[in-house]
Amino acid sequence: MADFLDPKNDLTFKRVFGEHKHLCMSLINNNENTKEIPEELLQHDYIRETLGYMERAAYTKEQLDAYYQWKIDTLTGRAMIENAEARGEANNQKKVITNCVRAGYSAEIISTITGLTLEEVKKMIDEEA
Repeated sequence: MADFLDPKNDLTFKRVFGEHKHLCMSLINNNENTKEIPEELLQHDYIRETLGYMERAAYTKEQLDAYYQWKIDTLTGRAMIENAEARGEANNQKKVITNCVRAGYSAEIISTITGLTLEEVKKMIDEEA
């Protein structure tokens, strides 16, 4: 791995390891089987991020497949939750508008109450009718 990193020429290396080049080179060159990273290195965001990339690069194909599936599942789940929240909010707005119409409020007052534009309120009222 040391053959691929040249601390004098590699811009990424300089960005990631900055003033701690000696620690990184020591870690790479002398401690290939090291499982623990020195605390001094872990204090830097770029180094932690780089170590994450290095860990993923060491995964087997099966581990990578499992990781990517987990990531897809997580993003899909988050999107489903956000979609459900948006639908719930829209349904709640419809109920508020319906109740305001039944109470005799004008579209202008309903617009003020809900924060929707007058056109949006009128469209929802027409849809409910």
